[in-house]
Amino acid sequence: MVPRSPRSRTALALPAALAATTLGALTVAGPASAVEAPAQVGPPAYTLTLKTPGSKAVRRLDGILPHASVGEVLGSANRNASALPAGHPSRAAKGFQNGFRFNGEDTATKKFYPQGITGTADASPDGLVDGRKALLVSWYAKDPKGTKTVHPGVRISFVTAEKLSAAKYRHVLLVDPYTRKDKTADFRSTASHAGGIAWVGRRLYVAETTGGLSVYDTGRMWKVSATSGNKAKVGCTPNPCEAADYQYVLPKVASYQAKGGLRFSSVSYDRSTNSLMTGEYIDGKPGSRLVRWPLGADGALAGGKVTSPSGVWTTTATNVQGAMTVGNTLYLSTSGKNHSLFQGPLGGALQGRGWPTGGEDLTFASASNRIYSLTESPGNRSVFAVSR
Repeated sequence: MVPRSPRSRTALALPAALAATTLGALTVAGPASAVEAPAQVGPPAYTLTLKTPGSKAVRRLDGILPHASVGEVLGSANRNASALPAGHPSRAAKGFQNGFRFNGEDTATKKFYPQGITGTADASPDGLVDGRKALLVSWYAKDPKGTKTVHPGVRISFVTAEKLSAAKYRHVLLVDPYTRKDKTADFRSTASHAGGIAWVGRRLYVAETTGGLSVYDTGRMWKVSATSGNKAKVGCTPNPCEAADYQYVLPKVASYQAKGGLRFSSVSYDRSTNSLMTGEYIDGKPGSRLVRWPLGADGALAGGKVTSPSGVWTTTATNVQGAMTVGNTLYLSTSGKNHSLFQGPLGGALQGRGWPTGGEDLTFASASNRIYSLTESPGNRSVFAVSR
């Protein structure tokens, strides 16, 4: 097992350990305007606390359900992507390199909306898992009458990434193991928005809006029955275990519960600092808080049971969909009227560059020096890469 909001226009002070390297507020040059230098306040009381309430159920199900490796899931990819055609909106991104469209069904559906992206470049120093290059994309099932997540919850697309223009993929359902009143182990769908994901070793971190971060274990995916066609059932009661007709499930093994009023709209991994960066989405307003969370050598959040940030910044950019650092350089994917990919030094002015409407989460592949993102709107769903 892997055990291991309020709107604000003021900047938040860094913890004392980083006082010598405080870089001030993040200002934005270009379409968005800058704000006055913010006042510093006391060290932020943000924390993430480790919880493992489903650990017994995970162990029991682990002994019942057949395991599936990342390589097996990629090898059984059953959906074909296609190359982005000339004139596709994502090709307008400055520094565009390559990308793909999801198949017709997934591009058109109004049931699921893609949000987060990560890949084997995050998961492993050599950029490979089970000898494969892959991208992972999160989708949440959206309530047609609102923004809540409905049945069957969240799925992750495991995408072959050796050649994006000819990519194949398979959806895997995220599930939350639990123990029933009769002491039997079961699992249910997750209600996450999954606005951002980051894959570190075996751990898949998922941003939980007001809840913090959840952790899913890619090293213990399970294979379930997918032959009945029963899309209504997620769980093992009654037997057999099923997952809304998905063949593979990815179990939640831990959560890091947030304290301090932060929103977790996105998450990314920075190998150069061995940390996660979380960002807040605020519609049409500045003040998004960007928070760096340190990791231990095993990929779990540092500090054991309770983790505090190693850095906190605010930005004048609005509609921040994705936030990522590569060392001391910050990248912000923004949507709305002034949609751009903003980049620059932490604490300095950020310059905007061409970016498609609806750009979402961010991830970085050091081997190719490329940044990957995705778009979510029905009819215009793509994954694309730009040069850093």
